[in-house]
Amino acid sequence: VKKGQIWMVDFKAFQTPGVDLDYFRESRKHFNIDEWIDLLVSSCQFNPDVHRLSQKLLLLSRIIPLVEPRVNLTELAPKGTGKSFVFDNISRYAAVIPGGKLSAPALFFNSNTKQIGLIPRYDVVVVDEIQKIHTDASGEAMAALKMYLESGRYRRATGDMGTSESGFVMLGNITLGSNRLPLYESDGIFKELPAALQESAFIDRIHGLIEGWFMPRVSRNTPSKSLGFKGDFFSEVLHELRVDLRYADYVSQSLHLPQCEDMRDNKAISRLAEGFLKLLFPDLELSEEEFITYCVNPAVRMRQQIRDELSKIDQEFKWVTIKSQIPDEFQLSHPDERPDPEEEAKKVDPLAPDRIPEEKTLDLVEGQKGISFEKLFLPYVKGAKSIKICDPYIRLQYQIYNLMSFCEILDPSEATLKVDLVTACDAYQETELRGKLEELKKGLSPDHIEFNYVFDNNLHDRWIETDTGWRIILGRGLDIFQKPEDKFTLGFLDQTKRKCKATTITYTRVKAAS
Repeated sequence: VKKGQIWMVDFKAFQTPGVDLDYFRESRKHFNIDEWIDLLVSSCQFNPDVHRLSQKLLLLSRIIPLVEPRVNLTELAPKGTGKSFVFDNISRYAAVIPGGKLSAPALFFNSNTKQIGLIPRYDVVVVDEIQKIHTDASGEAMAALKMYLESGRYRRATGDMGTSESGFVMLGNITLGSNRLPLYESDGIFKELPAALQESAFIDRIHGLIEGWFMPRVSRNTPSKSLGFKGDFFSEVLHELRVDLRYADYVSQSLHLPQCEDMRDNKAISRLAEGFLKLLFPDLELSEEEFITYCVNPAVRMRQQIRDELSKIDQEFKWVTIKSQIPDEFQLSHPDERPDPEEEAKKVDPLAPDRIPEEKTLDLVEGQKGISFEKLFLPYVKGAKSIKICDPYIRLQYQIYNLMSFCEILDPSEATLKVDLVTACDAYQETELRGKLEELKKGLSPDHIEFNYVFDNNLHDRWIETDTGWRIILGRGLDIFQKPEDKFTLGFLDQTKRKCKATTITYTRVKAAS
């Protein structure tokens, strides 16, 4: 070998040249259903140990369009739940479009550049951040998209028709209420999306809705720590399974929806169930009960969400309840008649200030809105004559404002209400902090609130305790809100318009003071 030359003496392909589907199917027999689901979740690069079974099935429903042709899905969720992660990372057959302009040339065919669009080239096209997209004023893009979602056909520039087997997925961020459910659930959760995406004729062509609001926010524990299929191998398996017709035959013979008359509902549930079947039972070794439990019922739920939204936004869509041969809890609890929007609005908010206090644990998610000290604490401090607050981080100006906001919800009436604060303070800050707390003490006195404070630098726990027998354990103390972007941002004064930090609050009964 001459100097400067490099000779290759051996070569091993890094990418998988092909997959043996028969071997893959045969391997399924060595796992029970729970082990197999965990393996698939881990192969999607998510940690199965931090997700419940229902959440694991939601995760796997994301990849149904990769394994089943022409499946159209929408996932709506708060930010940070990893909606687009799986499409960005496990398959080269998926194209992700960030929020922006949605045009027919980009999706189907550009007659100016003579370039084929995304839908004819990929197994699935994913539109992310759909709450930010806009379409052409002529409506050409939405008309072409509706035709494709219904028939799988699109019109080329030459005028003739093209076909594709690509799935279509839309991912969007929505706002959750204080109950961690969509804020506009009674009016329709598509309300936060652009007007073009709220049309009932368009929504009806979406096969299923993924309830992303039930997914936890991505954290350092979210990435998989377990073994899973290699990414390129898993991608090829999903791609190859798309064309296998045995699963369609199984579904056509085994799927029975006795009360489901709508053709689109039947088609949607059939495709979704076939997708779950390919993922969970690729060897087709399963019982009728397993097929209904793991394939049909999740598919029914996804389509039922679409039907419910259609009935909320368009009175032409009658209210229906879809049930399988073995209905699950969701199907059995689904109302048989359309809920009255006015009656729905009257339902008690689980965080209503006038609710009856009860022992419970409340998890706030990052970015959640609709929360206030009044909603969190008023039912538990009402009627108290003495309240003790332990929080080592009442030091900075905004933290003192938090304490003052808490005191604002108190109603001592004519009797004096004692509020005792235990906090911590560095020696160099003590003089300044004492001055601020003395000002607060003076300001509360005219309102019959007797405020006192002590410093305990060994303090770590954060809680509120009342003489009426309640202890509220605060994961972050009173510091539960994100910092407003500026003083003119909505939420600077109204806490319900501010975003929360992720935290846990536990309400427990303790012995009332004598």
